[in-house]
Amino acid sequence: MPRKDQVSIKTIAEKTGLSTATVSRVINKKGGFTRETYERVQKAVQELDYVPNAMARGLRTRSVPLVGIIVPDIINEFFSRIVLRVQLALAARGYSVFICNTDESAENEQTYLATLQGMQISGLVCISGSDMTDEAWPNVPTVYIDRNPIRPAPRSTIIESDNLSGGWMAATELLRRGCREIALLGDERSLSTALSRRNGFQHALNDAGLVPEESRIFSVAKVDEKNAYDAVSFALRSGVTFDGLFCMTDWLALGALKALENAHLRVPGQVRVVGFDDVRVASYSALPITTIRQDTDEMSRLAVEELTRMMEGEPCRRPHWIVPVSLIRRETT
Repeated sequence: MPRKDQVSIKTIAEKTGLSTATVSRVINKKGGFTRETYERVQKAVQELDYVPNAMARGLRTRSVPLVGIIVPDIINEFFSRIVLRVQLALAARGYSVFICNTDESAENEQTYLATLQGMQISGLVCISGSDMTDEAWPNVPTVYIDRNPIRPAPRSTIIESDNLSGGWMAATELLRRGCREIALLGDERSLSTALSRRNGFQHALNDAGLVPEESRIFSVAKVDEKNAYDAVSFALRSGVTFDGLFCMTDWLALGALKALENAHLRVPGQVRVVGFDDVRVASYSALPITTIRQDTDEMSRLAVEELTRMMEGEPCRRPHWIVPVSLIRRETT
């Protein structure tokens, strides 16, 4: 017989000969089962001393189930919104959370992963992590959010926005508004999110018979307002002209708007601008920014549901989730 702290829904399913989905419905009182099925599950629960609440199981074993969260920049609103929603949802299910802010450092990430390994976490949420996988990676159920790893952990699922469609929507909005000399401002790193947004952007331009010029592709080493301002200002001083600008984040768009203002270029009169994310700065800036909205609520909900399933011994429903995005029109287009 397994130890009490190892008893899961899967254990009960094996003992009763029922599916994990049926056992879960019985334990969570969701209906769709017969009286006989209910009694079989309850008998197994009593014999195995199974406690369905994660917090209660933790108290019985003198430890609270712990989930690690890897986040690259906790002050970035896009990331912090996901962290907050995931933390609250996991707490409601009886899990404690250990948040690790890596400051976009692969070295810091590896240090935190080694720490989490030693803490014997039950699961891991990796938000926009690096693509390093080695012996430091905890062998636990893992959910990746935002960036798509090349080598995901064995028990894992990926949840990301439809970045390809988002890039296409941004370029299409600029084309629809009459732009023909369209520039792109993004991260110089080859991240899955950036690559997908750029590919979508290029597909839309190609469909319109346009070819993106390399001189109109602006890259930054760090995604923030200052670097965006510097990159756009440098391009304008170098004589690069454009009538539309797709910025891969709203913070990049904010810096770009300041650079355009200082160059005495009117937005949207002379240059139209589209951002990405729909963080609060997009709607509350002096000139509200047209942007592509990512559904952080849905991404967080899926992350918690899938991670909980895997920690309960059930398989994830899908290895890869793509969450739809939407265009939010404001005053920059």
